[in-house]
Amino acid sequence: MMINLVANLSLMLAVSFLFSLIYKSKPFGIHSDIKTKMIVGVIYGSFGILLMLFSVNATPTVILDFRQIVIISAAFFGGIPSALISSLIIVIGRGIFSGTLNSSSIIAMTSALTVGIGCGFICTYTRGYWRKWIYSLVFSIIVVSTCTYILLGDEGHAILPLFGVLVMVGGLFKAILVRYFMSTNKQETELRANEERYRLLHSHLEAILQSATGVAIIATDHKGRISLFNKGAEVLLGYTEQQMVGRSTSMLFDHVIEISELTRSQSESAAYQLSGSEIFLNVLHTSNSYESEWTYRKSDGNVITVNLIVTSITDSSGQAAGYLGVATDITERKEAEAKMREANAMLQKLSTIDGLTDIPNRRSFDQDMIKLWEQSSKHDVELSLIMLDIDCFKQYNDTYGHQSGDDCLKKVARELQSTLANDDVLARYGGEEFAILLPGSDLEQARITAERVRSQIEETAIPHESSKAGRVVSISAGVASRRQQGIAASSDLVRLADKALYEAKTEGRNRVKAAGAACAIK
Repeated sequence: MMINLVANLSLMLAVSFLFSLIYKSKPFGIHSDIKTKMIVGVIYGSFGILLMLFSVNATPTVILDFRQIVIISAAFFGGIPSALISSLIIVIGRGIFSGTLNSSSIIAMTSALTVGIGCGFICTYTRGYWRKWIYSLVFSIIVVSTCTYILLGDEGHAILPLFGVLVMVGGLFKAILVRYFMSTNKQETELRANEERYRLLHSHLEAILQSATGVAIIATDHKGRISLFNKGAEVLLGYTEQQMVGRSTSMLFDHVIEISELTRSQSESAAYQLSGSEIFLNVLHTSNSYESEWTYRKSDGNVITVNLIVTSITDSSGQAAGYLGVATDITERKEAEAKMREANAMLQKLSTIDGLTDIPNRRSFDQDMIKLWEQSSKHDVELSLIMLDIDCFKQYNDTYGHQSGDDCLKKVARELQSTLANDDVLARYGGEEFAILLPGSDLEQARITAERVRSQIEETAIPHESSKAGRVVSISAGVASRRQQGIAASSDLVRLADKALYEAKTEGRNRVKAAGAACAIK
């Protein structure tokens, strides 16, 4: 009997080994779909029948064999459905092969169904690989031993201990085999998947490199010999792939204007004369990549500007195995940037220039005031301000019309510009009001400048019949200086000069009023 049990165990392990080889790539598991679980149950149930045919024969008196390990295997791979199907197939097969129903066959079939249902639940709801196997083996030994004891009584004591040991050893060996094949199959599957991903990635990379017609991509080995010259490089440089592959990149350097300067600087760093790929090798010695703008002369003689990025390609040991250069034509971008700078300069000018009089506007005045005030305070030098406006300008517009009023503002602005020194800052403050910043001028010097300006406007003799200050256009001006009492900030300087302007207008217009004690801000 023991010899047959050992043969039974050997055949079971051999069949299990064959199963692992045939279905190593099949995704069997507890969470598989019902169809897959049914397949597992049928396969292991058929293995159980195979054991009956070639090992311990199914006779009315045989109740001990190792088919429970087959059922446990089905439970492990497919849970309750697989275990139940495999045990049912074994029970039906046993009934057919035994040819009769007696207490031995009934108990054997009952034990097979009990093992199938119990191990199915254990493998479905127990976590941990070894726990599933050990709990299932212990459960099956208890079930079979109980059934044997019920049938044979004390006569079963002679065989049950050895049977339990064989089942446990055989089951654990089966578990080890399954674990081994699962690990091996997983590694093989991952290896095949990685190989497939690598082939797909290589295919995609090749497609990307060749389809990137707007980007020149050139790869070289560690000696600078070209191994890849994509379509973008052909379009950019005018050479064909056949012309370039296998040749040194130094033939491209001959067309680069900047290479001479890089060669000089890198040769000085290396303390000997560099050439060809040695130049970039020395550049990449301290960094994995190099980026700069380059000027290339194409095969047809045309000059283009490119953004060039050179990256070192290292092997597993960290040594440079080659280099990858990526160049994009930025000629149009550089031209667009130049035009953009011109446009920005123009916009900057327009944002600070008054559109009517073509002199600095209020925004420009505020910026200049902040800058000159800080300089004056830092170096403790004079800074004065003249605030002036055109007398009776509303009446001028009512009499001559707004178009003539605009012309009047332009004339006054031109006269003011022609009268002032280069360092003086003139701005249209708003409406008919103008402001003049006088860096380095004290209050008296500013008053003299304001008087000269007033006289110049009056002598221009722009007709103004409705003016209350005369028959020509005139101005009133107020003057203030940084060092006057009551001035602590630039806004104080503006308020004080504006107050002096108001007093000049109330005293009869066409005059200059210097801020004094009567004008000081309290």
